[in-house]
Amino acid sequence: MLICLVSFPRFCPVAAHSTDAFALTSNGTVGTGAEDSVKGARILMSTKTADKVIADVYAVRADFLSRYRSEVEKFAKGLMAAEEQLRNLVASKDAKKAEYQTTFSAAAKVLMDSPNVADAEGLYGDCRYVGHTGNVKFFATPSEPRNLENITNETQEAFLVLGLLSKKVAVTHANWDYAVLAAGLANVNVASTPRFDTSKVATAIDRREKQGLSQEGELFSFYVYFEPNQNSFPAEKYSDKFAQVVDLASTHGGAVITVEGHSDPLGFLKSQKSGSSDIVLGRIRQSAKNLSVTRANALRDGILAYAQAKSIALDQSQFVVIGHGIEKPKHANPRTELEWKGNMRVEFRIIQVEAEADVFRPL
Repeated sequence: MLICLVSFPRFCPVAAHSTDAFALTSNGTVGTGAEDSVKGARILMSTKTADKVIADVYAVRADFLSRYRSEVEKFAKGLMAAEEQLRNLVASKDAKKAEYQTTFSAAAKVLMDSPNVADAEGLYGDCRYVGHTGNVKFFATPSEPRNLENITNETQEAFLVLGLLSKKVAVTHANWDYAVLAAGLANVNVASTPRFDTSKVATAIDRREKQGLSQEGELFSFYVYFEPNQNSFPAEKYSDKFAQVVDLASTHGGAVITVEGHSDPLGFLKSQKSGSSDIVLGRIRQSAKNLSVTRANALRDGILAYAQAKSIALDQSQFVVIGHGIEKPKHANPRTELEWKGNMRVEFRIIQVEAEADVFRPL
């Protein structure tokens, strides 16, 4: 019986804590293993990027909950209150240095048998604390993409394939009255704040483009194609793609999603071949760029509206719109209708940007 969601921890795919992972990789430049790092090693993904992959919960036996429900409820409420107090302490650590030092030193001693505050700070920084609002979303919101039911189904389906489970089993939760648990808490039903500094994200993405590193940190990518002169993307036609983006955005809340519009260069090439002036060619190029931005914006807005209609909250700051125009065609000189239409597309790329620390807004 699951009683309370605590945090979303961050991890490295080789099952290393992030502090150890950074030591192991050391930017991939040094190490034979003897120096606690390995040359060429790198962090592929952590749950700072995929921040809803693992859910930490407290669980008790169903018969124990039935017998001591009021006591377990007090425990769940106490966890939420303590988490809120710790979060407030971290936010005001400069004003409460002594209390902060004592708390994190004690935590380091309990968790790692060491009074090293930095180790405890590393653990704290590796978690996304969800509070009362996160518990409601995880346990009691059917529309939440990464809720208990969906994660349970996803996990058990994988276990069935691996032969680690013979059949699916029901996983239930305590079904708390969250209005009761909210009493005395300050961070209840607080609207989510934008996680990214959009101007800094745009600068980071632009810098990668100019340095030829646009593929760096890319986790997933896929295309949405459209017809000539198309400027709208109705949900009834694109629902499968919209659902895919919503799921990726919900799972990888610490990743940036670029929405990149592309136009076909055929009109430009024909004008160039016919000897049009540089001014005319420049106007065609700019018009294609403007059109690609318009389409990318329309697709992003369609996805946000689709999510809102399903009561799914997405962080708009996670999406970066880019208009490439005719600069990056799939087919530089389209010779068939299929190639021509293949150039008219919007590409979605999910990119981890945790190395760009300044793109994240402080929690």
